[in-house]
Amino acid sequence: MDVADCLRRVPLLESLSIQIRGADAHISSLSDKAMRDPLTRILNRRAYEERIKEEVGRTLRYDDHFSLVLIDVDQFKSISDEFGHDVGDVVLIWMARLLTEHTRSADTPFRIGGDELATLAPATRGEVAHHVT
Repeated sequence: MDVADCLRRVPLLESLSIQIRGADAHISSLSDKAMRDPLTRILNRRAYEERIKEEVGRTLRYDDHFSLVLIDVDQFKSISDEFGHDVGDVVLIWMARLLTEHTRSADTPFRIGGDELATLAPATRGEVAHHVT
């Protein structure tokens, strides 16, 4: 192949490169959507289950610790029943925002059920976990 042939193929290669980057971005976006709760935008139960497996493996491999803080919003059903589901949604969004903004950067909040949230705190012993959230 001579130089002229190579130069003729450059636009085709550039076009293919752009298409591949676009496909990668689309796949990444779909993957993120599959792992996030659409209401609260924090990670969902699927991500929680994967992350727990990873953390258990890491903990066993390095003889380390982790803590899991589980939160069940008391009387949530009565809030939704009395004030409507939109108000219930606002409560969940607010709780998720609190967990996101007020936990350590290493900690990961999840929505694992209707009114059930969790925070995974790697390398954290149980006796200090109550300070995490």
